[in-house]
Amino acid sequence: GLRSLFARDDIVLIFHLKNHYALVYALREQTHRAPIQTDAGTVDIEEEDQDGEHTAVRLVRRRELLTARKGQRPTEWIPWEEARETMLRWTGYGVLAVQLER
Repeated sequence: GLRSLFARDDIVLIFHLKNHYALVYALREQTHRAPIQTDAGTVDIEEEDQDGEHTAVRLVRRRELLTARKGQRPTEWIPWEEARETMLRWTGYGVLAVQLER
């Protein structure tokens, strides 16, 4: 996948987004807990706070790639969902993997 290509030292990833080509400088993934409202519905995780109260929470994963929307400096952490939506809009948009010869 994308992460394994990014980890290789002989591959450079280039993101074609909205009529602009830019390098992919970094990938990151974060997971955090977010409280959820339930009406006795399914709860992914239940946490206990300092007062012994139980709160329904779910794990939220956020994946992002660092690239440039304009120019070539790495200035934007773009959510993967946004990048995916861009690539699905037109077949010309996508991530190119360029392998360096050694």
